[in-house]
Amino acid sequence: MTNINFRRFTIEKWKILKRTKIYYSFILAYCFFITFLPFSFSSQKTIKVQKSVGTCYITGDISPNQAKVKALNDAKINALLNSGIGENIYSYKTLYKQQENKNFEQVFTSQFQSELNGNIIDYEIKSERIYCKNELEIIYEIIIDANIIKYKSEFDNKFQVNIENLKATFNVGDDFSFQFKSTVDCYLTIFDLLDTTAALVYPQNESSKKNIKNSEIKFPYERNFTVELSPGNVVTSEPHRLLLVFTKEEYPYILHDANYFASYEKVIGWVNSIEPSQKNIQYYGFQILPK
Repeated sequence: MTNINFRRFTIEKWKILKRTKIYYSFILAYCFFITFLPFSFSSQKTIKVQKSVGTCYITGDISPNQAKVKALNDAKINALLNSGIGENIYSYKTLYKQQENKNFEQVFTSQFQSELNGNIIDYEIKSERIYCKNELEIIYEIIIDANIIKYKSEFDNKFQVNIENLKATFNVGDDFSFQFKSTVDCYLTIFDLLDTTAALVYPQNESSKKNIKNSEIKFPYERNFTVELSPGNVVTSEPHRLLLVFTKEEYPYILHDANYFASYEKVIGWVNSIEPSQKNIQYYGFQILPK
């Protein structure tokens, strides 16, 4: 049995190959990503927007940290507008508002996703400052450069995935598994979303398995997983947020560290980079309870 800790994903519990094999698997995956990624994006129009400005007033209950998040989201929305793809600005504002409030489920399952015709895949903060507009108004300002993808497709309503037996509550030591069926051949990538980071659950040192359409598939495929609490935690229940990304083609995710952690922003950028017609996104929250 392989112990799995969705909060920390200690590398020792996930290893199934020797370190040397893992290293070469990573190198091969990286080469594959570099070789084929440009071709997979060649049909998408990438737009670079420079010096997009976002602002937020620091007032009332809004702290400087909260103002920074709001100013950053404002800069992203302005970048989308400046790129010419922000026609449905209400949907973009709603989407970023949900991310700002950590409403992960709504971010990935909201109807507003289907109304977007492009999104930000990555950005760089060029400058940020707090200044006084006058004696009563203090503003947090952020300036970013952003890379934006303009989609050439819409969500494929015929690409449906039905998931069953994914429990809402697990006790420590329980087997983690679920079943699913897809209407098209597809590949699965799983993340556990934390507040500012994310952990790649599957695949890690292997390629994603191709799932045949209309077949009853059980995950995990070939080995058992059991759930565990974070290291040092033996008494407190933990919430977990699984992001299941089903895609018609294989899109390797390599933007993680040696322990399979990545920033939440990078995961969002990766999801955004995939054409709507190629993906089906599922979100599930659950609790792990101590013994």
